[in-house]
Amino acid sequence: ASDPVELSRYTHIRACDPVVVNEKYAFVTLRAGVVCGGQQNLLEVIDIQDLTKPMLKHSFTLENPYGLALSDHTLYICDGKFGLKSFDASDVSQIGNKLLETHKNLMSMDVIAGPKSLIIVGEKGVHQYDYSNKAKLKELSIIPVIRPN
Repeated sequence: ASDPVELSRYTHIRACDPVVVNEKYAFVTLRAGVVCGGQQNLLEVIDIQDLTKPMLKHSFTLENPYGLALSDHTLYICDGKFGLKSFDASDVSQIGNKLLETHKNLMSMDVIAGPKSLIIVGEKGVHQYDYSNKAKLKELSIIPVIRPN
């Protein structure tokens, strides 16, 4: 086995900025006011088709982004106290205009697109959603988190 070789570097992404990828693009959420020094609340779409030259293709303003997940052409973004949002990502230039659904009452911080369900970590616990219909999530269960007084 050979040693890893750095092909390129994309410098503005910080350790607390989550990233998901597909064959062509990397999707990154940047959040203002965090210990990592963020100043904007954005979703950035980075073209990674040429791994030696990653390029910013598009950016979209969000309110309080945390984790994100990608399943087929649907992008799920935890937008903090503004809820979980799902977007049609089939045309990366239009993601910000293609909001499919918002769960405003689901203060969310992280999301995982599993093989059969969407797992969301939120303020009230760990939620499991059926996402077979990408535009209409259905809550299956919640494991509540009880905070001590």
